[in-house]
Amino acid sequence: MSTQWDAYLTEYVGTPYTTERISGVGGPGCHVVRGSRGEAILKYEIPEREEYFYRVVAPRLSREGLASASLLASGTSPTWILLERLPSTLPTDRWQGDRDVMRYLARWHQLSDHLVPDLRVGYDYAWDGHAFEELTGWVGTDTLSRLESIVDERHDAFLDLFEPITWIHGDPNPTNWLLTASGDVTLVDWSRFGKANPALDLAVSIPGMPTWDLILSQAKKYLVFNPAIKKSAEALAQTTALGKLWTFMDFLLMGKRGELSIEGNQGINMLSLRLDPWLRALF
Repeated sequence: MSTQWDAYLTEYVGTPYTTERISGVGGPGCHVVRGSRGEAILKYEIPEREEYFYRVVAPRLSREGLASASLLASGTSPTWILLERLPSTLPTDRWQGDRDVMRYLARWHQLSDHLVPDLRVGYDYAWDGHAFEELTGWVGTDTLSRLESIVDERHDAFLDLFEPITWIHGDPNPTNWLLTASGDVTLVDWSRFGKANPALDLAVSIPGMPTWDLILSQAKKYLVFNPAIKKSAEALAQTTALGKLWTFMDFLLMGKRGELSIEGNQGINMLSLRLDPWLRALF
């Protein structure tokens, strides 16, 4: 461990302390640090925007009534953060269209333009026109052909995913939702927050390979809390389905580029096997 955060670990968790990596699909992951005084979460080699989020945006989010893990300390070279340890994960029976999750996402999307003062900090959401070429040989020929056909047929709707409509979290998958001591839901891992279509957040928040009925049900729940979205539930669900398709392609590209952890690479094989049947069923 680097000495630049040792003093902070000693201050907040005590000494001696132990560290344990928390599993994740990308990057170096994060660690729970345990000492005589308690526990904290240490993340290092993270993008600067994540440190910026916890230092600047998270306190504003909390003042608006949306829970966020508190930043205990941070630094650079490499960029690192020390966060409070939240007590609970989101139970698996709340992983699909949970009302509190939908409320949190909708509120974040509505407030975010007022909470993020610096437009330069966000993750750049954009469509890579060379994605299909890059996936050649990594994805089955039939699957790749089907992906190209779907994107070509829905080209304008697909590109709408990358319109800078609002700030999104970028990776609100169920494992990134935690519960505070009072039972409020909150999001962690803000490494990909940036401006895009809120349907991308909705897509990632649904685990696995959802059916159309599940995507539509979630869109209806979300619109209850964000009626400012001038779309029908069906239209939002269609955009969300395309967002789910893009997240799968993005995940496959990360795997090919060697950007995933061991856990992430294990998921590549399952996705490769199940992707084509899911595409045929949904589109």
